[in-house]
Amino acid sequence: MSDNLSAVSSPVVPCLTGSDLRAWRQSLQLNQTQFASLLDVHVRTVYRYERMQTLDRLTSLAVLHLRDCRGMGGHHAA
Repeated sequence: MSDNLSAVSSPVVPCLTGSDLRAWRQSLQLNQTQFASLLDVHVRTVYRYERMQTLDRLTSLAVLHLRDCRGMGGHHAA
């Protein structure tokens, strides 16, 4: 059985910071509770992520995907 995964290129995923996430939330004029509801996570998750220096790549990818799929504007760090 061949390894087909080696042919798949890995996309470059920017690492977001807690400040990036907070700025995005604020640009949407949402409080943490509203933002948590929108993302379908607990408000403590938003609170914790906004205080992190960098979000892990999987979380960054998920946040960017939600932003793009839900048409929620704003910009992210490169």
